[in-house]
Parts: sequence; C-alpha cells; structure tokens
Amino acid sequence: MTPPVDEATFVSPHKNRPLTEADAPTVANDALPDLGGHRYDLRELIATGGMGAVYRAWDRLLCRDVAVKVPHTKPSGPTLDRFRNEATTAAQLQHPNIPPVYDVGALPDGRPFLAMKLVVGRTLDTFIRDGSATLDIPAVLEAVAQAIGYAHDRGILHRDLKPANVMVGAFGEVQVMDWGLAKSIGPPSGRHPAARPAATGGAACPSAGDLVGTPAYMAPEQASGAPLTPAADVFGLGGVLCALLTGAGPFADDDSESSLRQAAGGAVGAAHARLDTCGAPAPLIELAKRCLAARPAERPANGSEVAVAVARIRLDADDRARRATLARAVADARRRWWVRGAAAVLLVLAAGTAAALWQTGRATTAEAATREQLTKTVAAEAQARAKGEEAEAALRVAGARTDLALGAFRELVFGVQERLEERPGTQDLRKALLGVARDGLEKIVGDPLARGRPDRTLFATRMQLGDLEQSLGHTAAADREYRAGDELLTRLRAADPANAELQHDRVLILSRLGDTALTLGRPTEARELLQRGLDAAESLLAAVPADEKTCRVRDALASRIATLELDAGRPEDGLAFFQTCLPAFQRRAAAAPAGAAAHRDLGVVYTKLGDGALKLGHAADAEGYFRQAFDVFDRLAAPQDLAILYGRLGDAAAHQNRVADARRNYEREQALCERLAVEDPKDAGRQRAVAVSHEKLGNLALAEGRRDEARDRYRRAAAGLERLAEADPANGSVRKDQAILYEKLGAVAFDAGQTAAAADYHAKAAAAYETLVGLDPRDTAARRSWAVSCSRLGDALLRHGRTAEARAAFERWHALAAELAAPDDAAARLEVAKALTGLGDTTLQLGDRERATAFQRQALAIRQALAAAAPGELAVRRELGVSHDRLGNLALQAGQFEDALGHYGRAAAVAEALAAADPANVNDRRDHAAVLDRLGLVSLQLGRPAEALAHWGRFNRLALEVAAADPTNARHRRLVGISWVRLGEAAHRLGRTAEALEHFRRGVEVARSARDADPASLEAATDLFVLSLKFGNVYKDLHRYADAVGWFAAGRAALLPWHEKGRLTGSAADYVAMMDRELELCRDARRAVEDVEFVFGLPAARVPDLALIRVKSLIGSGRQAEAIDTAERLANWAELQGRDAADHCYNAACAVALCCRTPADPLLDKALALLQAATARGYFTPATVAHFKRDSDFDGIRTCPKFVAFVAALERGREAAPRPREK
Repeated sequence: MTPPVDEATFVSPHKNRPLTEADAPTVANDALPDLGGHRYDLRELIATGGMGAVYRAWDRLLCRDVAVKVPHTKPSGPTLDRFRNEATTAAQLQHPNIPPVYDVGALPDGRPFLAMKLVVGRTLDTFIRDGSATLDIPAVLEAVAQAIGYAHDRGILHRDLKPANVMVGAFGEVQVMDWGLAKSIGPPSGRHPAARPAATGGAACPSAGDLVGTPAYMAPEQASGAPLTPAADVFGLGGVLCALLTGAGPFADDDSESSLRQAAGGAVGAAHARLDTCGAPAPLIELAKRCLAARPAERPANGSEVAVAVARIRLDADDRARRATLARAVADARRRWWVRGAAAVLLVLAAGTAAALWQTGRATTAEAATREQLTKTVAAEAQARAKGEEAEAALRVAGARTDLALGAFRELVFGVQERLEERPGTQDLRKALLGVARDGLEKIVGDPLARGRPDRTLFATRMQLGDLEQSLGHTAAADREYRAGDELLTRLRAADPANAELQHDRVLILSRLGDTALTLGRPTEARELLQRGLDAAESLLAAVPADEKTCRVRDALASRIATLELDAGRPEDGLAFFQTCLPAFQRRAAAAPAGAAAHRDLGVVYTKLGDGALKLGHAADAEGYFRQAFDVFDRLAAPQDLAILYGRLGDAAAHQNRVADARRNYEREQALCERLAVEDPKDAGRQRAVAVSHEKLGNLALAEGRRDEARDRYRRAAAGLERLAEADPANGSVRKDQAILYEKLGAVAFDAGQTAAAADYHAKAAAAYETLVGLDPRDTAARRSWAVSCSRLGDALLRHGRTAEARAAFERWHALAAELAAPDDAAARLEVAKALTGLGDTTLQLGDRERATAFQRQALAIRQALAAAAPGELAVRRELGVSHDRLGNLALQAGQFEDALGHYGRAAAVAEALAAADPANVNDRRDHAAVLDRLGLVSLQLGRPAEALAHWGRFNRLALEVAAADPTNARHRRLVGISWVRLGEAAHRLGRTAEALEHFRRGVEVARSARDADPASLEAATDLFVLSLKFGNVYKDLHRYADAVGWFAAGRAALLPWHEKGRLTGSAADYVAMMDRELELCRDARRAVEDVEFVFGLPAARVPDLALIRVKSLIGSGRQAEAIDTAERLANWAELQGRDAADHCYNAACAVALCCRTPADPLLDKALALLQAATARGYFTPATVAHFKRDSDFDGIRTCPKFVAFVAALERGREAAPRPREK
C-alpha cells in the first residue's frame, strides 16, 4: 500500500527527480533503422516494447524533434491493423493531451513507421514503481479524463487505459499514449471471439490472447467479450486512479489469465478494499470506486463526466485548504487584542510579501489611525453603557469593529497590490494574495447585505482577481471572476438602487465581461455587453454630465465597439466614430497636461484612426495618425504602447512599398517586445506581442521573396501562440491568430511545391476557424474565414493528389459560402462561384465530367451576372476568366476543340487585360501565361502546329518574366520548364528536330534543378518523366533506338520510387507500365527492321507497333518495296484478328498510308478499307476522331478527295463517348 495522500494538496508523497541521460536508453548509430531517405534523422532509442521501439528523431523539413515509432518486425494481420489504427485514430483527435501524429511512411524493409509529437517525460507506471516522485494525482487524472472525454465525444474508445499509457512531461503536461487499440463506436457488431474454459474449471471467459487490452485494467464487459461503450474507458480511468492511490491496478495479478478471469467476473471487491485503506481523500476514493463499478450503468457515463467530477474535487479541496488556513488565523487572532489580531491575520495572508514592499511610514500611519478609531469606539461604548443602552451599544461596537477590520484589510491588501502592480512578474503573487483576500473577506463580511448597507470590497477584489487572470492569459478564469462579481453587484444594486458608485461599477463589469467574451471568441456577445455598458454609462452621465471618471469609461466602451466594427470588416463605420470623438479627447488631454490617463486615451484614438485609415487603403493618412500616437506614448514613456506603434508604423511603410522603413520599424518592435517579454514571462499579452512581431517580419520577408526566412518567422510565431493556446485553451483571440499563421505557413509551403505540408497547415487553420464558429455561431467573420480556409485546404489536397479529401473540403466551402451569400452581396456570391469551381475541379478528377461541367457552368453564370452589374470590377473579370479557362479544359478533354478554343480565347483576353491594367501583378501575368499554354495545346489538337508554336512562344516569354520576378517560387520555375516542353513539342511536330531537342534539354535543366532542390517533390519527378518521354519519342522517330532506350529508362527511373511507395494515382501508375512497353519496343526495334518474320512471330499485342516502326524505318532508308510488303502483310494480319481488333486495323491503315506515293496509288483504297474496318469495330469516338485528324501518319493522303470524304462522313456519323487509344 502506498503512503497516504495529503488532504490539502492531493499530491502523492513521491518526490520529483530530474530526468537524466540515464532515463533514455541509447543505441549505437549503426543499430538505428534505415528510414530510406525520409525527412527524419533518427538520433536515439527512447523506449522499446513487445511490439516495437520509439526513437527520438530530427524532422529536417520542419526543424523540430519528433518521436518515430517502428515495429520490431514487418507486421501483418492484426498487428499491422493496430499500427495503422494508431496513426489514423490519433490523426483524428486534435487535443492538447493527445500527442498528434505528424506523418506515416514505410522503411525500405517494408516496416511501417509513424512520426508523432515528442513528449519528454515519464509514464505513470514509473512513478508508481519507484515511489520517489511528487505527482498531483487529481490534476493528472483530470487531464487524462478530458482527453478521453474528447475522444468519446468523437465516437472513439481507447480500450487500453493504464498507467503505462499515460505520460507526464517534464513541464507537467499530460499525454494519453498508444491509440493502437482504439475503436470507433458504432452499432453492436456481435461478440468477440469465443471464450474458452478457465483452467480451474470455473465459468468460461476469453483467454488473454483472444482479447485486446490489458487484463489488469480491463472492464468486465471488455474481458467477457460484450459490446463496449464509453463506460469501458471510464473503468480504465478508475483503474489508473486505483493504481496511483494504492500502487496496483484493480485486478493485480502476475498471471494475465488470472487477471482476465477476475475482470470477466467483475471481481472489484479487492480493489475497493485497497482503496478504503489507502489513506487518500474520501472524495477521490469514492470517485475511483464509482468508476470501478462492475456494472457499466453504475459508472460515470463517459470521460467528460469523470473530468467534471475530478474538477469538483479539486475545487472543494482548494476551498477546504483555504478555509483551514483562515480558521487557524482567526483562532490565533482570538488570543490577542482584536485590532492587532486583525493586522496579524492580514500579515499572515500576505505570506511575507507585504514585509518586503510595505513602507514603514504607511504602516505607522495606519496603526495610528486604528488606535484613534479604537479610542473613539471605546468612548462611545462607555457613554452608551452609562445611559443604560447596553444592547444598542453592543451593536454599534460590533459594527464599528467590523468596519475597522475591513478598513485595515483594505489598507493592507490594496496597498500591497498597488506596489506589486508596478513590478513585472508578480502576477502569481498578487493573484495568491487576492485569492486569500477574497476568502478572508467572505468570512469578515459574510453577506454584504446583512449589515444594513452594501459593502463592495469583495466585488472590488473579484474585479482585481479577474484582471490578474486576464494578464496571465487565463481568460476563462477571468471570465468566471467577473461573472461572480457581476452576480454580487446585482444584489448590491438591488439593495441600494440610488448608489452612484454601484452604478459606475456596473459599467465597469460590463466592460470587463465584453472584453473576455471577445477574447473567448464570442464577438457577438461581446458587442452586446459593450453596448449595454455604453448605455449604462450614458444614463449615468445624463444625471451627472461632468463626471470625468464616467466620461472616460463611456469613451473607452465606445472605442471598443468602434474597434469591433474595424475588425468585422466595416472600417468606414469605425473610422467615422473615431473622427467624431477625436476633438473631445484632444480637449480633455489639453485640459490636463499632466494627466497620463487622458493623454493615453488620446494616443489610443490616434492609433485606432490609423488602423481605420490603413484598412481603407489610406496608408499615408494612417502613418500620420500613428506618428501622433507615437509622440503621445513617447512622452508617457509607455514601452508596450511604443512597441505597438513601431509595428503600426511598419505596416504603414510596407503599404507604401517603403521596405527599408518597414523592416526598421518591425525590428524595433520585435526588440522592444522581446525585452518586455523577458521582463515579465508570465504576461500573456507580452508573449503574444512577440509572436505578432515575428509574423510581421515574416510578411515582409515573403514580400521581398525571402521565402525561407518568412517560413522560419511564421514558425516561431506559431510556436509562441501554441504555448499560449496550451495555457489558455478557451482563448478565441489566440485561436484566431493561430489560424491566420497556419494559413500563411500553408501558402508558403504551397508556393514551394510542398503540398503535403500545405495541406496539413490549412487543415489546422480550418480546424481553428471551426472552433471559433463553435464558440460563437453568430460570428459571420469567423464563418467567412472558415470558408476561405476550406478553399485553400481543398487546393492543397487536390494538388497533392488527395482528390476525395479535396472534394469534401470544397463541399464544406460551398456550403459555408452559400450560407453567407445574400442576393445583394456581390463578394459573397463570388465566393459561391469560386466554391463551385473547386467542386468542378475535384469532380472531374474523380471521373464525373458531366457533373463537373454543370458545376463550372453554374459558376460561369454567377460570374457573368456579376460582371454585367460591375463591368469595371477587376476581381470579377479575373474570376470570369477562371470560368472560361475551366470550361475550356473540359471541352479539350471531351475532344470539342473549337469550343475549347473559344473559351480559352475569352480567358486569354481577360488575362491580358488584367496584366495590362497592373503590370506589377505577377499573378495576373502567370495566369495569362497559363492560358496561352492551353491555347497552344488546343491549336496542336486542331492540327495547327505553327499556331501552337506562336502561342507557346508568348507563353515561354511570360513564364521567364514571372520566374525572374520571384526566383524562389517553385511553381513559377516549373512554369518555365513546361514552356520549354511545349516549344519542343511544336518544333518536333513541324519537323525541326534539332530545335525540339534544344527546347527539351532546357526543360530537363529546370526539372533537375527542382528535383535537386526538393527530392521529395513528386511534381519534379513527373516533369522529368514527361521530358524523358519526349526525348525518347524524338529519338525513336529518328530511328536512334539506343538513345531512345536511354531516355525511356531515365523516365522510368524518375517515377519508379514513387510507384513503389504507392504515391502515384492510377493513371500515373500506368505511365510506368507504358514506359516498360516503350523500352521493350525500342530494344526489339533494330531486329524488327531487319527481320520481318521476327515481327509477325511476336504476341498479337506487340505486332502492330513493331510493324509500324519497321515500315517507317524502311521508308526512311529508301527501301520502299519492303515497306509496302510489310504494310500489306500487316493489313492482312489485322483483318484476320476478328471483331476486337479495331486498334490493329487502325495501325495497319497508318502503315499502308505511309506507303502511298500519289493520290492514285491503289494503296489508298487499301488504307481506307482498313479505316472502314476500324470504324465497324467501334474504334472511332470524338476523342479518337480528333487524334486521327492530326495523325501525321496520314499526312501523305490528307488532301486526297476520297480521304477528305471519309473524314467528313466520320465526323457526321460518330458521337460516341471518348475512349483512350493505345498506339
């Protein structure tokens, strides 16, 4: 049995010891698994178990330590399922007490691995075993229960809760580990594997090897194979608590079969008995026994209920501890003269702090005043007794004594508070002092209304406590203090409605509640509270117009409301308010030259005016306002305000493209913020300011093209915000800041071609915005931001090849956009059109061209209506170009080339006009280049290679300009590579072979550079594959088959690693097989040219391609007769292949057509007959007709009347769906 747990602190008597290198076993570097080129470098072994090992690793991509979990051997069956389940389950559970999974992959030997958050600490079973470390048991249990409750809320059971699966980090953070046995809750699916009889002949139960979980901590229903509910995990929570309190789990036995029998039989009596004698606090023991009830219905329903119960126990314990402290102080006071006793109690409550800070003169003055009041009180008592009024005298004396005690209490507590407030880093001390003061006041005052008149001291204490909690970043705790103060104030005001001081307090409390509601992510509620406060202040001023204190509060409330207007996207309204009230603030500051408060208010107004002007695009005006604010705060020597103003001046300079000025101001802001944060590390506002300063420097670096620096700044800012979010999970403002940073990190990753990282960041941003909407469903700004983040997430997922997930993100985007789109809101309707475009893109990727076209036409209709209503609106015209571009793509894929040409032409006209309107806009020039690329493609499809070459020449020039404007942008560099490929295609089609090879060579340089810069880029590998294919085809047409083999092999090598990892889509995987066929074809080509019998002795699938190669090679070398002989033989062979030989007939027609010398050549009729045979066998569809019309094999007979007539008849008679053709 473990020693008893202290009632006051609920901390077990184990003592902390520092973690040392000995705590983490290490292995030699050559024993570390080979991750096969993944982004993680394994550093050391952290832990090992029966299933696998966990290593500390360095993530080269995101520059952080991670934990990498690797099984001992290549798993299969249930073991592999468990490993995968752990990754997918943990990825779904985004909770501070559940370590997130960052990545999954496979080692070269086939073993999977998963990378997750590295938690440095110890598991609970090590605390229990060594008995030498202090552990706050209720705090740990509450954190575990919160994590499990979160999982239950999302329909997931852990199924293996035990001390070994709970880790306490070096800084007290709690993590619930090992989700490999987790299971989604659904309808009961029958029982688990059949039970076998126990060895002792008792009731049957499953064996330890049949069930998942740990028998010593397994719920009875889990051990007996019954369907599970969250109550099974609640039993596990009880088991963990039992082990912490007694040293062993509920079914402690060295034999797992015995433990399993106990569990299946619900034999919890022994555990209950151990709990009864462990010496822990009764409420904790009672909770453990409730969780360990044999019947699920008798336990708490889920993890959240356990968390609430533990929280109540902790609060009750804190309350009892405080009451015990106060009771001891009161008992001591009774042994002394009551006045000096009160002072002694107060000094004890200050815990030595007052002695260090309280000046002797003030103490002496207070003591003299106390003695004077005491003398008066005693005299009054003697006089009353002399008149025989003993009872009345006693009441008066009691009241006077209480007043005296309260006065002394106020003198000490608030006097010390004033001095501590001037010292950074004393928030915790002030909070402790005020907490004791609050409890002491509740004892001294009792009911604030019972003495006949209201006393607001307790209210003031709660206000100060709330302010301290807010400064520490504990917004929810601050909100609770303010609400408790509000309830108290409501009672006080009801008892004394005419009390002006209480009415003023009402204004203050509404202001505080509005601030916390805003921070907690409830802007609508905040707006309502602030408005109520403003109305209350106006009522007070109607009675006493000249009250300066109320005027200041009224103006501050109005300022907050106007700031909300600015933040909600209504800068005109906010700016108008501040412009209206500016003269009043200027007069007030002029009337009080030495009044810091009035001047600070004026500085705030100047700052808000600058914010509004900047949001409206008036950067020069904004800078003027900011400079006026800076002068005010500089005179006041207010460093925090000066730091804010440095940032604002940087913003104004950046908007005016004065980059050097912007950087200088941002660096000053950061230096000042860092200094202030170091001075007071516990001030959440100062820590947030550091994060904001990094973000601004990141924005500037990004604008200057320093993408790596921007990413590093954003990561540092995000890390700071993550620490704040962990300290105050309910803080909506921090969540919003996090979402914005994740969006920026996602954009940087996306532009760098790191689509997986981009998708991860945008998913985090979308989750943060979803949380904000959950906090305040009426917050349309958060809902709009959520919609935008879903769009960016969809883009990243689509680019990464995760099409189904992208479709889900776009569907959410469309639903949110449609909710927000009022008929007269052009911007919201445009957002709906964008969402429809995204849905069209993903639907096409998923193979449904008809629905994709419908989505794109809906989007086009919205954009056309908006463009007609606002023809000069550039954003609408840009989106109109997007619709035409998408519809052009769909027409091109359907073989409707004239329609495609029309859409692309309209898109190109829009893009060219936009680029001309703003030549500095790189994105518009990039879009123009992309449309020119597609115009070239459709021109080539229509058999117009010279026209395609002209379009692609312009495409290439624009791509080079765009890449030069932003050299670090991987997408822009890739555009250059694509333009070289296109130029090579056109030159090859025009017979300009040397020119084509030069263009392809330049494209290869770009692709290799991209691959070397980012070996993990699938796009770079794909580009190398395409270019290798182009090179190989050129050399194949030149009959240089050895060179062709080299290029085809290089292309295959570029894609093969991705194919082996399963990272390619189905169509991309087919490219590897296609390259294998090309390699086989070229290796056999030389023999095919020399030996016709070799060709026709091959399997049927290979005959047409090699025969066609032979015909072309013979014609090229002047051996016409042999070519004709081969072509005729191929024609006869094709006609004998039956009804399924449509492709063979077409290839034979190509061979025969190549041999035609004149329009009267009898071979023409043979070629047409073969084409008729291909038609009869179903070869021709709109797509294959389009290919046939530009197939260069028929160039020799293309103008022959018979051929022209055949083509015309074909176009009239075939309207079938597209079907791919292999040639």
